[in-house]
Formats: sequence, structure tokens, C-alpha cells
Amino acid sequence: MAWYGTASGDSLDGTVCRNEEFAVDFNFPDIDWSTSYGSSWSSQNFVDSIENGFLTKHVTDGTCNGAVLDLVITSEPHMIDAISVLGRFGATDHNILQWEIQLCSVYSVLTKNCLNYAGADFPAIRRAPRETNWQTVLQGDANQQWQSFHQVLKSL
Repeated sequence: MAWYGTASGDSLDGTVCRNEEFAVDFNFPDIDWSTSYGSSWSSQNFVDSIENGFLTKHVTDGTCNGAVLDLVITSEPHMIDAISVLGRFGATDHNILQWEIQLCSVYSVLTKNCLNYAGADFPAIRRAPRETNWQTVLQGDANQQWQSFHQVLKSL
């Protein structure tokens, strides 16, 4: 079994996304996935490739005689909602995998409020500093002057 998919495009909110998914029978029975250790060079090289590529392995249950041989690997950790190992596939010793996939994982990296300048009155903003009486606004020491200046700018 081998499957490779790429989901790319625009989400409903206009976010452009590109996610990749691999589902393959990798046949590395000597990999201990709980420690990310492969006892052979090729197995360890495979584990290192997944980690160095910042990929996420989603299958945790055995897929072939208790070993995790069939994997679903994605480029986004939140791309797979649920994964299940079902019964055997025909007369083979492999199990069927079923998963739910988010084609475009969207999450915000912004954690603070941002000003929206789209509706700003720029002519009024340019006029306000010229019309401000800075002699009365800028009183006190440097810190007080800065706070006064800053307050005038924020009020624009």
C-alpha cells in the first residue's frame, strides 16, 4: 500500500495552505516508536528523516502482527483528526487504517490585538500634530513628555 497526497488551496477565511500526507507500508519492524530508535542504520535513518523534516507520525497502534509498519505521516501535526486501525485486509497480515483528515489546518499565531488602519482618516491624522499645542502638551521630565506625546498619537 502506498498513498501520497497534497492538499493546497485557499481556506474559507482566505488563508493559503499546503499540507502533505503520506500513507505507506514502510516495513521497519525494528523501530521502537516510543523512543524513536531504529536498531538498523536504514531504520534509524528513516526515523531521523521524519524528525528532521518536521513531520508527524500519526499511527500508534500495531498494524502488522503488533508492529507499527503502516504509517500515516503528515506535514502538519493537526492535519489528522482521528485514526483507527481496523481489521485485517483480506488474507494479508496487515490491518486496514482509517483516518479523518483536515485538508487545511488553520490556527492563529497572533496572540495580541492589532489596530485596523483600513478605516483611518489619514488627512485628519496628518493635520492633528500640526494643530496640537506642543508647548502645553510636553510638560515635565522626558518620561512624562513621552507619555503625553504617546497619548496624543494614540488618540488620533
